[in-house]
Amino acid sequence: MSNALLNEETLQMDSPIEEPKGLRSRRERFPSSEEFITIRGVARVTRLLFALLLIGGFIGWAITEVSPAYISLPRWYIPALLAGLVLCFASYLKPSFARILAPIYAVVEGLLLGSITKLYEYSFEGIALQAALLTVGVFGTMLWLYSTRIVKVTGKMRRFIFGATFAIMGVYLFQILMYFVGVNFQVPFLHDSGPFGIVLSLVIVGIASMHYLLDFDLIERAVEAKAPKEVEWLAGFGLLLTTIWVYLEILRLLAKIRSK
Repeated sequence: MSNALLNEETLQMDSPIEEPKGLRSRRERFPSSEEFITIRGVARVTRLLFALLLIGGFIGWAITEVSPAYISLPRWYIPALLAGLVLCFASYLKPSFARILAPIYAVVEGLLLGSITKLYEYSFEGIALQAALLTVGVFGTMLWLYSTRIVKVTGKMRRFIFGATFAIMGVYLFQILMYFVGVNFQVPFLHDSGPFGIVLSLVIVGIASMHYLLDFDLIERAVEAKAPKEVEWLAGFGLLLTTIWVYLEILRLLAKIRSK
Protein backbone atom coordinates (compact mmCIF):
# COMPACT_ATOMS: atom_id res chain seq x y z
CA MET A 1 0.00 0.00 0.00
CA SER A 2 2.80 2.39 0.78
CA ASN A 3 4.83 1.58 -2.27
CA ALA A 4 2.83 3.66 -4.67
CA LEU A 5 4.92 6.44 -3.13
CA LEU A 6 8.08 4.45 -2.46
CA ASN A 7 9.13 3.12 -5.85
CA GLU A 8 12.16 3.29 -8.06
CA GLU A 9 10.93 6.36 -9.89
CA THR A 10 10.05 8.55 -6.92
CA LEU A 11 13.13 7.43 -4.99
CA GLN A 12 15.29 8.16 -8.02
CA MET A 13 17.02 4.79 -8.15
CA ASP A 14 17.57 3.95 -11.80
CA SER A 15 20.60 1.93 -12.79
CA PRO A 16 23.72 4.07 -13.32
CA ILE A 17 23.92 2.61 -16.83
CA GLU A 18 20.60 4.23 -17.67
CA GLU A 19 21.30 7.50 -15.90
CA PRO A 20 21.15 9.82 -18.95
CA LYS A 21 17.54 8.90 -19.74
CA GLY A 22 16.34 7.96 -16.27
CA LEU A 23 17.84 9.23 -13.07
CA ARG A 24 19.22 12.51 -14.39
CA SER A 25 16.05 13.45 -16.24
CA ARG A 26 13.76 12.62 -13.32
CA ARG A 27 15.76 14.44 -10.66
CA GLU A 28 13.95 17.53 -11.94
CA ARG A 29 10.95 16.29 -9.95
CA PHE A 30 12.81 17.43 -6.83
CA PRO A 31 14.40 20.79 -6.03
CA SER A 32 18.16 20.80 -6.61
CA SER A 33 20.04 19.81 -3.46
CA GLU A 34 23.58 18.83 -2.55
CA GLU A 35 22.32 16.77 0.40
CA PHE A 36 21.31 13.14 0.17
CA ILE A 37 18.83 10.90 1.94
CA THR A 38 20.06 9.24 5.16
CA ILE A 39 18.61 6.62 7.49
CA ARG A 40 18.79 9.15 10.33
CA GLY A 41 16.87 11.67 8.22
CA VAL A 42 14.16 9.13 7.40
CA ALA A 43 13.86 8.27 11.11
CA ARG A 44 13.54 11.95 12.02
CA VAL A 45 10.81 12.58 9.45
CA THR A 46 8.98 9.39 10.42
CA ARG A 47 8.97 10.38 14.11
CA LEU A 48 7.50 13.76 13.21
CA LEU A 49 4.76 12.23 11.06
CA PHE A 50 3.83 9.72 13.76
CA ALA A 51 3.69 12.49 16.35
CA LEU A 52 1.25 14.39 14.13
CA LEU A 53 -0.73 11.18 13.59
CA LEU A 54 -1.08 10.73 17.36
CA ILE A 55 -2.13 14.37 17.83
CA GLY A 56 -4.80 13.93 15.16
CA GLY A 57 -5.81 10.65 16.77
CA PHE A 58 -6.38 12.24 20.17
CA ILE A 59 -8.48 14.97 18.57
CA GLY A 60 -10.50 12.48 16.52
CA TRP A 61 -11.12 10.40 19.64
CA ALA A 62 -12.22 13.46 21.64
CA ILE A 63 -14.72 14.78 19.08
CA THR A 64 -16.34 11.41 18.34
CA GLU A 65 -19.44 10.75 20.41
CA VAL A 66 -20.65 7.25 21.22
CA SER A 67 -23.43 5.97 23.43
CA PRO A 68 -25.58 2.84 23.77
CA ALA A 69 -28.13 4.50 21.51
CA TYR A 70 -25.65 5.94 18.98
CA ILE A 71 -22.61 4.11 17.62
CA SER A 72 -21.73 5.52 14.21
CA LEU A 73 -18.94 7.33 12.40
CA PRO A 74 -19.20 11.15 12.57
CA ARG A 75 -20.47 13.20 9.64
CA TRP A 76 -17.02 14.54 8.84
CA TYR A 77 -15.65 11.03 8.29
CA ILE A 78 -16.29 10.85 4.51
CA PRO A 79 -14.90 14.37 3.76
CA ALA A 80 -11.80 13.58 5.83
CA LEU A 81 -11.40 10.24 4.05
CA LEU A 82 -11.62 11.90 0.64
CA ALA A 83 -9.16 14.60 1.74
CA GLY A 84 -6.71 11.89 2.77
CA LEU A 85 -6.99 10.20 -0.63
CA VAL A 86 -6.43 13.51 -2.43
CA LEU A 87 -3.34 14.25 -0.34
CA CYS A 88 -1.95 10.78 -1.00
CA PHE A 89 -2.41 11.00 -4.77
CA ALA A 90 -1.05 14.55 -4.82
CA SER A 91 2.13 13.36 -3.10
CA TYR A 92 2.53 10.63 -5.69
CA LEU A 93 2.03 13.02 -8.61
CA LYS A 94 4.18 15.78 -7.10
CA PRO A 95 6.83 14.16 -4.86
CA SER A 96 8.56 17.47 -4.17
CA PHE A 97 5.42 18.57 -2.24
CA ALA A 98 5.64 15.61 0.17
CA ARG A 99 7.27 17.71 2.93
CA ILE A 100 4.09 19.83 2.94
CA LEU A 101 1.44 17.22 2.17
CA ALA A 102 2.73 14.41 4.40
CA PRO A 103 2.26 16.30 7.72
CA ILE A 104 -1.24 17.38 6.67
CA TYR A 105 -2.07 13.80 5.72
CA ALA A 106 -0.79 12.54 9.08
CA VAL A 107 -3.15 14.85 10.98
CA VAL A 108 -6.16 14.06 8.75
CA GLU A 109 -5.54 10.33 8.98
CA GLY A 110 -5.07 10.68 12.72
CA LEU A 111 -8.55 12.17 13.00
CA LEU A 112 -9.97 9.17 11.14
CA LEU A 113 -8.03 6.61 13.17
CA GLY A 114 -8.97 8.28 16.43
CA SER A 115 -12.65 8.19 15.52
CA ILE A 116 -12.58 4.60 14.27
CA THR A 117 -10.59 3.43 17.29
CA LYS A 118 -13.06 4.97 19.72
CA LEU A 119 -15.93 3.09 18.09
CA TYR A 120 -14.04 -0.19 18.39
CA GLU A 121 -12.97 0.59 21.95
CA TYR A 122 -16.56 1.26 22.97
CA SER A 123 -17.59 -2.20 21.76
CA PHE A 124 -14.42 -4.04 22.82
CA GLU A 125 -12.72 -2.49 25.83
CA GLY A 126 -8.93 -2.52 25.63
CA ILE A 127 -8.81 -3.32 21.91
CA ALA A 128 -7.09 -0.03 21.02
CA LEU A 129 -4.06 -0.73 23.22
CA GLN A 130 -3.90 -4.32 21.98
CA ALA A 131 -3.93 -3.23 18.34
CA ALA A 132 -1.31 -0.54 18.95
CA LEU A 133 1.06 -2.93 20.74
CA LEU A 134 0.64 -5.60 18.07
CA THR A 135 1.35 -3.03 15.35
CA VAL A 136 4.57 -2.01 17.09
CA GLY A 137 5.42 -5.69 17.39
CA VAL A 138 4.82 -6.28 13.69
CA PHE A 139 7.04 -3.32 12.78
CA GLY A 140 9.82 -4.55 15.03
CA THR A 141 9.56 -8.10 13.71
CA MET A 142 9.66 -7.02 10.07
CA LEU A 143 12.63 -4.75 10.76
CA TRP A 144 14.48 -7.60 12.47
CA LEU A 145 13.70 -10.05 9.65
CA TYR A 146 14.94 -7.53 7.09
CA SER A 147 18.05 -6.32 8.92
CA THR A 148 19.23 -9.86 9.67
CA ARG A 149 18.51 -10.86 6.06
CA ILE A 150 16.40 -13.78 7.24
CA VAL A 151 13.93 -12.52 4.65
CA LYS A 152 15.35 -11.07 1.44
CA VAL A 153 13.29 -8.88 -0.86
CA THR A 154 13.35 -10.32 -4.38
CA GLY A 155 11.57 -9.48 -7.59
CA LYS A 156 9.27 -12.47 -7.15
CA MET A 157 8.36 -11.32 -3.63
CA ARG A 158 7.59 -7.80 -4.85
CA ARG A 159 5.30 -9.12 -7.59
CA PHE A 160 3.49 -11.36 -5.10
CA ILE A 161 2.96 -8.57 -2.56
CA PHE A 162 1.78 -6.09 -5.17
CA GLY A 163 -0.56 -8.63 -6.77
CA ALA A 164 -2.07 -9.60 -3.42
CA THR A 165 -2.42 -5.94 -2.43
CA PHE A 166 -4.22 -5.00 -5.64
CA ALA A 167 -6.58 -7.93 -5.13
CA ILE A 168 -7.36 -6.84 -1.55
CA MET A 169 -7.85 -3.21 -2.55
CA GLY A 170 -10.12 -4.34 -5.39
CA VAL A 171 -12.33 -6.24 -2.95
CA TYR A 172 -12.44 -3.26 -0.58
CA LEU A 173 -13.32 -0.82 -3.37
CA PHE A 174 -16.06 -3.16 -4.61
CA GLN A 175 -17.53 -3.35 -1.10
CA ILE A 176 -17.43 0.45 -0.77
CA LEU A 177 -19.09 0.85 -4.17
CA MET A 178 -21.90 -1.50 -3.13
CA TYR A 179 -22.43 0.61 -0.02
CA PHE A 180 -22.66 3.89 -1.95
CA VAL A 181 -25.09 2.54 -4.55
CA GLY A 182 -27.31 1.21 -1.79
CA VAL A 183 -26.84 -2.50 -2.52
CA ASN A 184 -26.97 -4.65 0.61
CA PHE A 185 -24.18 -7.03 -0.34
CA GLN A 186 -21.34 -8.27 1.85
CA VAL A 187 -18.25 -9.88 0.35
CA PRO A 188 -18.17 -13.45 1.74
CA PHE A 189 -16.04 -13.84 4.91
CA LEU A 190 -14.75 -10.23 4.74
CA HIS A 191 -16.77 -9.19 7.79
CA ASP A 192 -17.46 -12.68 9.13
CA SER A 193 -16.21 -13.48 12.64
CA GLY A 194 -16.20 -17.21 11.96
CA PRO A 195 -13.07 -19.31 11.31
CA PHE A 196 -12.87 -18.43 7.61
CA GLY A 197 -13.33 -14.72 8.31
CA ILE A 198 -10.56 -14.77 10.93
CA VAL A 199 -8.20 -16.66 8.61
CA LEU A 200 -8.90 -14.13 5.85
CA SER A 201 -8.08 -11.26 8.22
CA LEU A 202 -4.85 -13.00 9.24
CA VAL A 203 -3.85 -13.29 5.59
CA ILE A 204 -4.59 -9.60 4.98
CA VAL A 205 -2.59 -8.60 8.07
CA GLY A 206 0.28 -10.67 6.72
CA ILE A 207 0.18 -9.01 3.30
CA ALA A 208 -0.01 -5.54 4.87
CA SER A 209 2.92 -6.34 7.15
CA MET A 210 5.08 -7.46 4.22
CA HIS A 211 4.96 -3.92 2.86
CA TYR A 212 7.37 -2.99 5.64
CA LEU A 213 9.95 -5.20 3.93
CA LEU A 214 9.43 -3.36 0.65
CA ASP A 215 9.69 -0.01 2.43
CA PHE A 216 12.96 -0.95 4.16
CA ASP A 217 14.41 -2.32 0.93
CA LEU A 218 13.61 0.78 -1.11
CA ILE A 219 14.89 3.11 1.61
CA GLU A 220 18.16 1.19 1.81
CA ARG A 221 18.59 1.31 -1.96
CA ALA A 222 17.75 5.02 -1.99
CA VAL A 223 20.51 5.67 0.55
CA GLU A 224 23.00 3.62 -1.48
CA ALA A 225 22.01 5.49 -4.66
CA LYS A 226 22.34 8.88 -2.88
CA ALA A 227 18.80 9.97 -3.67
CA PRO A 228 17.89 13.63 -2.93
CA LYS A 229 17.30 14.48 0.74
CA GLU A 230 13.69 15.47 -0.06
CA VAL A 231 12.98 11.77 -0.61
CA GLU A 232 13.13 11.32 3.17
CA TRP A 233 9.62 12.75 3.30
CA LEU A 234 8.35 10.19 0.79
CA ALA A 235 10.04 7.42 2.76
CA GLY A 236 8.43 8.57 6.01
CA PHE A 237 5.11 8.96 4.23
CA GLY A 238 5.35 5.40 2.93
CA LEU A 239 6.10 3.97 6.37
CA LEU A 240 3.16 5.93 7.77
CA LEU A 241 0.81 4.47 5.15
CA THR A 242 1.95 0.92 5.84
CA THR A 243 1.58 1.36 9.60
CA ILE A 244 -1.94 2.77 9.26
CA TRP A 245 -3.01 -0.17 7.11
CA VAL A 246 -1.46 -2.74 9.46
CA TYR A 247 -3.10 -1.10 12.49
CA LEU A 248 -6.55 -1.04 10.91
CA GLU A 249 -6.34 -4.67 9.81
CA ILE A 250 -5.17 -5.77 13.26
CA LEU A 251 -8.05 -3.80 14.79
CA ARG A 252 -10.51 -5.63 12.52
CA LEU A 253 -8.93 -8.99 13.30
CA LEU A 254 -9.09 -8.48 17.05
CA ALA A 255 -12.71 -7.34 16.79
CA LYS A 256 -13.59 -10.53 14.89
CA ILE A 257 -11.86 -12.69 17.48
CA ARG A 258 -13.43 -10.93 20.46
CA SER A 259 -16.90 -10.85 18.91
CA LYS A 260 -16.98 -14.64 19.21
